[in-house]
Amino acid sequence: MAEHECRAIGPIMDRLEHHATALDRIETRPDSAETHDLVRIRLGPDVERVFVLGGNGVVGDVAGALVDSAIPLGIIPTGTTNVVAAELGTP
Repeated sequence: MAEHECRAIGPIMDRLEHHATALDRIETRPDSAETHDLVRIRLGPDVERVFVLGGNGVVGDVAGALVDSAIPLGIIPTGTTNVVAAELGTP
């Protein structure tokens, strides 16, 4: 995880925890397939939404794991270029 992501995650997690009844944190892996599998394993009927904190690669990995589900994805852009977030109009 990049230094700016480490600094950002504490306040973001605090805010999410304040509004969520339950919150799990999954740390992504350098291997896209492993990240995909970690997310897919955690998905279940109790998962209402997924937030991803990262850049284009992580967003793509997590979004790929949500294909074939109705679970909404929230993007908190912390990558270098954040092309996906910019294309979606995420501030």
